[in-house]
Amino acid sequence: MDTQAETMIDTMMSEIRERDREAQIEAMRKYVYFTFGWPPDFVKKVWGNDSDLTRHFARKLERAGYDINKFFGELSKPNQHRLLSWILDNFEG
Repeated sequence: MDTQAETMIDTMMSEIRERDREAQIEAMRKYVYFTFGWPPDFVKKVWGNDSDLTRHFARKLERAGYDINKFFGELSKPNQHRLLSWILDNFEG
């Protein structure tokens, strides 16, 4: 591969890494702001209208003393992913 092609590839990869980093920073920012002022009905919005499931997560939040970080830490990975995806898609911090 010639030097010009290598330079172009390096530049493209650098730009991709920078965009990924910006996306990660935005995701962290949204989560932090969410922890400061989460909507009181977020459990229903994240896990839907299934009353049993909604009650389960509402009780989990209550048991965590409404400490959103403790609540998050007690979620399974798939449910952490679900909450984080909802925050990214819906929460404007």
